[in-house]
Order: sequence, then C-alpha cells, then structure tokens
Amino acid sequence: MLVFRRGAAFGYAVNTGPRPVPLPGVRGVLLASAPDGGAGDPPVLAPDSAVWFVP
Repeated sequence: MLVFRRGAAFGYAVNTGPRPVPLPGVRGVLLASAPDGGAGDPPVLAPDSAVWFVP
C-alpha cells in the first residue's frame, strides 16, 4: 500500500497487495480503478487497484 496526500485537497492510494486494505480518514473517493473502489465505511481499497480521494 502506498499513499500520497496533497494537504486537504486530495490524495492517492494504491494497493499492490493480495488483500483489501481499509482507508481510514478518507471522506470521499474521486476516481477508482476498480468498480467497487472505495466502497464501505471506512472505504476499502481492493487488491491491485488505486483511488484518488478527498482526505
């Protein structure tokens, strides 16, 4: 898992691992590479996928 944030404006997370990873502190998903990217509370990042998000 790799996460970058640009202040309060946006962030990017990529999960290259084999298991889903929770994304605590994410208010909303702007763009996801997987159909269910960022679903849940807290959002969950699927394996081999990425999201742009609002922290």
